[in-house]
Amino acid sequence: MTIAVIIITAILAFAIAKKDEKTDPPGMFSLNMPVNGSVIENPKDIVLMWSESPEATGYSVFVREIGTEEPIVKIESIKETRCRISLEPEKDYEWTVFSFNPYGVKPPSVAPFRFTTRNSNK
Repeated sequence: MTIAVIIITAILAFAIAKKDEKTDPPGMFSLNMPVNGSVIENPKDIVLMWSESPEATGYSVFVREIGTEEPIVKIESIKETRCRISLEPEKDYEWTVFSFNPYGVKPPSVAPFRFTTRNSNK
């Protein structure tokens, strides 16, 4: 076998292998719970849930108090489509999630969801 044939064979094998690899950014997904406009009675035990994003390898979760810029909850890399957090009562918050993989980042298909926490001890 000549060197040219070996090189061409290697190039074709590489091209076929690359064709089978997924190189798409994550797909669409949505926020589920707590729904936009919710009132949370137990702010010490809040579960955030979102739908699965096709091709995602992980998610980043952000929660901020309304009227502030910086998130007070920032989870940079989580594999599940839910997480449990604890917040302060009697405040307004908004939350969002971004899905990611090595080929891109995808925001949810909706704007951040807002919710209000109440004092469950009242």
